[in-house]
Amino acid sequence: MLVIIDPVAAAQVTIQNSLRKHPSTQDYVYPLLGDKNLATLEGKEWRMWRAIFNPGFSSGHLMSLVGGMVSDTVLFTKILADYATQGKIFQLEEAATRLTVDIIGSVVLDMPLLAQMSENEL
Repeated sequence: MLVIIDPVAAAQVTIQNSLRKHPSTQDYVYPLLGDKNLATLEGKEWRMWRAIFNPGFSSGHLMSLVGGMVSDTVLFTKILADYATQGKIFQLEEAATRLTVDIIGSVVLDMPLLAQMSENEL
């Protein structure tokens, strides 16, 4: 496996001269992303889907989401501080999952799910 941390080199092997992905990539990400996903698609199919999703990854759009993510995260830190003040033992995974659900609700659905404050059917 090769890990590239230089942005210019990464662009060369993923965009300018798209190299084939290692066959084990699908095995590794399948449990998380399913069969068809941007991490494993190749060639024309990858380019088509990447073009569709490009606007969602523009720096301007991402910056417009930061305020909501920060608000959700501030609430998360208050919840953690409350647990610490009370000396309570709690499941960090559940609290972090609720934060994740709130951020996804804001970013993807453009609506507050308030999963950190109460139960949510989603």
